[in-house]
Order: sequence, then C-alpha cells, then structure tokens
Amino acid sequence: MKLSSERVVELAERAQEKGEALALPGRDLSTFGLARINLSGANLIGAKMVQIILGEANLSNANLSDADLSGAMLTSANLDGANLTRAYLFQAHLEKATLRGADLSKAHLTGADLDGADLTGADLTGARYNDNTIWPIGFDPAAAGAKYKL
Repeated sequence: MKLSSERVVELAERAQEKGEALALPGRDLSTFGLARINLSGANLIGAKMVQIILGEANLSNANLSDADLSGAMLTSANLDGANLTRAYLFQAHLEKATLRGADLSKAHLTGADLDGADLTGADLTGARYNDNTIWPIGFDPAAAGAKYKL
C-alpha cells in the first residue's frame, strides 16, 4: 500500500480513536507534510523521513530509533520521551523543539539546528555532532556525552 500524507493523517486519527499508537516501522514518509499531527507513541523504527515536515507535531514517546530524519522540519515539535537512538538527523531543524527525557544516544546530529530546544534530561551519549550543529545557548554537548565528529 502506497502511503500519502493524507493516508498517514487518517491512520493516525484512527489509531488515536482506538487508543492505540500508529505503527509504520520502516516506511518511507519522505517529504510528507504532517505539521501538527499527533504521533504520540508511534512506532516509526527505521522509517525513512527525509525532509518530512513535522513542525509542531506531537511525537512524544514515539520510537524513531534508526529513522532517517535528514533535513526534517521538526521546529517546535514535542519529542519528549522519544527514542531517537541511532536516528540520522543530519541538517534537521529542531529549533524550539522539546526533547525532555528523549534518548538521542548514538544519534547523528551533524549540521542539526537545535537552537532554543529543550534538552532537559535527554540522553546524548555517543551522539555525533560537528561545527555546523547549532546547540541551545549555554548547552555543552560534550558534557552531555555527545562526541565531536569532523
């Protein structure tokens, strides 16, 4: 079944009505426009989400481990408690996103923009970043366990 942005919205709403979480592991959602969607608790393990638009979306407690979110627009998204282990966030836009308690261990954050993001309690152990990664003012990625990568 080929997915579209509209179909994902429909599936997410149906899952929410049933009190369930959406499950689309490994699916290609690249370039979809899903701003403000509720994907709380969703299973998006290994999903391809290149340049997806998820501004102001609710991804709290979602499992995005091993997902490719290269160039994703996640501005002001709620990623509290999300699993982003080994997620590829190259040049992702996470400005003003909330990532409280999120697991970003071994995530690839090279070139990501986290300006104004809330990383309170986030696990950045082994996450990779570079000179192009933008962190919130006063945030020390090395002290949080992230590793600089050329």
